[in-house]
Amino acid sequence: MIQKSGERGSAVVDFILVSIPLLAVFFWTLSVTQTAYLRNVLLDAAVEGSRSAALADGTEAGAILKTKQVLTLALGGDLNAEVLAGFEQHGTLRVSRVEIIAQVPMAGLLPINSTIRVVADASNELQ
Repeated sequence: MIQKSGERGSAVVDFILVSIPLLAVFFWTLSVTQTAYLRNVLLDAAVEGSRSAALADGTEAGAILKTKQVLTLALGGDLNAEVLAGFEQHGTLRVSRVEIIAQVPMAGLLPINSTIRVVADASNELQ
């Protein structure tokens, strides 16, 4: 079958009109997935640091060190994150808390500058 030149130009226009929104959806999905992964890694690092501080001989410095070790292993140390650790008293229960505040420089291929904050608590062992 012989195509007319007008039909071939229409196919190119159709391809462009379909591919641009399809690429936008792909990059949006990539950015959401990357941000969700980063949040889960931050939360896991905060939980590990909080559990480390909750041990009978745990300290705030040990919690910060453990949290940074987990972040370095998971993300390679390229993340700009602030790690805070401390202890709180809730009645008779002593709780260790680790908080991570991280800057997210990029989401997928979109240059955004947002902040993710995660907090993890663990009840301390009896001494």
